[in-house]
Amino acid sequence: MKIVGVIERGLPSFSFPRFDHFSSLVSSSLTIAFLSFCINISLAKMFAKKHSYKVRSNQELFAYGMSNVISSLFQCYPSSASLSRSVMQDNAGGQTQLTSAVSCLVLFLFVLVLAPLIGSLPMCCLSAIVIVNLKGMLLQIKQFLFYYRTSSYECVYKLIFFLIFFN
Repeated sequence: MKIVGVIERGLPSFSFPRFDHFSSLVSSSLTIAFLSFCINISLAKMFAKKHSYKVRSNQELFAYGMSNVISSLFQCYPSSASLSRSVMQDNAGGQTQLTSAVSCLVLFLFVLVLAPLIGSLPMCCLSAIVIVNLKGMLLQIKQFLFYYRTSSYECVYKLIFFLIFFN
C-alpha cells in the first residue's frame, strides 16, 4: 500500500523567481493560468448560484493574479480554488471569509508543526476524504444540459472543469 511519505516541516524561504527558463515555460504557464481561472470562475459561480450573490470575473482574475505573484516569491505552486476544501467548508456551514482565514491558520500551523505525523498515512485514506467531500459536487453533472441551453460559455467552463478534474 502506498503511503504519504516524508513531509518536510516548515515553509520555503523568500527568494525572487529565476527567469532563465522563461521562454520554455511560457506556453505551460499560460495553459495553467487559463485552466486555473476557468476552474476558479466555475467554482465561484456554482457557490454564487447556490447562495444568491454575484461574481465579478475581473475582480476574481485580479485576486488570483496577485496571489500568484506574491506566492511566486516563496517558491509556491500556482494557486487555484480548492474544490474539496471549499465544498467541505460550505457543507460545514461556513459563510464568511473568517471561515477561510481560520482554515488557513490551522493549515499553516499543521505545516509548521504536525506535518511529519501523517507520513505513515495510506494515500487511499486521503483519497477517500477528498471523494466523500466532493460527492455532492460530482452529482451536479446533470446541470450540464442546463448550462448548454443557457450559455455556451458556462457550458465550456463546466466541460473544461470536468475534464481537468477527472484527468
